[in-house]
Amino acid sequence: MDGIQAEANHIFRMLEQTEEVVVLFDEFDELVLERGSPKAEKFSRFLTTAMLPKLASIHKRATIVFIIATNNISDFDIAIRRQGRFDRVIQIMPPTFDAKMTKTDWGLSKLDLGRTLRKLKVEPTSEIKQKIGAMTYGECDDFAIELATAASKKSALSILEDHWGRCTLNASVPREKVPKTWAQRCDAEAVYTR
Repeated sequence: MDGIQAEANHIFRMLEQTEEVVVLFDEFDELVLERGSPKAEKFSRFLTTAMLPKLASIHKRATIVFIIATNNISDFDIAIRRQGRFDRVIQIMPPTFDAKMTKTDWGLSKLDLGRTLRKLKVEPTSEIKQKIGAMTYGECDDFAIELATAASKKSALSILEDHWGRCTLNASVPREKVPKTWAQRCDAEAVYTR
């Protein structure tokens, strides 16, 4: 942590001289934590204060595209969330049920998920669509691998229930005052999408 401020200054100096590139900052939250938050240590508050003018300067030049990835946008300092700091804030969710049904080569056996569900007489009810829709592509791929072994509707539904129960959106969000799942948090943070 000793050299992080110097390294950040070096990186931003390079970015100020760069044009026509896309820059991805993954897990950006640590650099811009809410300064009054109990999560923000003294060093984090210092980083947030130092990052704001650097980001504003580069944003003003409009020669670089920034993509900032985070799971914790609600922890961002209010100054970084203010209108005009970013051109777009987009919440990325797993592909929809319909998008997953257009893919016909799931898993190792290149399973057609829609055809297999129909063959097993699993009707695409709203509940089934919601559960499959909640899975990431990787989770759906794992579901398809196991679904290939299903011999009945009952076993297919059991496999779906098991995979849906373990999917990312059903997992608990760490460090929450009130326990909630990622799906509940995403619903609460949809307000940031603009």
